[in-house]
Amino acid sequence: MGSVNFIGFTIGSLLFVRLADVYGRKPVVIFATLITPIGITCLLLFGNSLMKIYIIFFIMGLSYSARSSVSYLLGSEFITEKY
Repeated sequence: MGSVNFIGFTIGSLLFVRLADVYGRKPVVIFATLITPIGITCLLLFGNSLMKIYIIFFIMGLSYSARSSVSYLLGSEFITEKY
């Protein structure tokens, strides 16, 4: 399951950084933050087979990369070069 999560993380880091450039960083971070609780809820409600669990973990891996990569870019806009 961890491998599926990291595959989602890798693909999401390529996908969501580009989406952040097109649509803005804040909407992408908010969207990615909403994916995690929705994914956990789907895991609890619909995770009755191994394939469904893998798909949900993949989708949650997509959101982890968006929250980490895009949040770093969003925070770097507010820090001056002095720091």
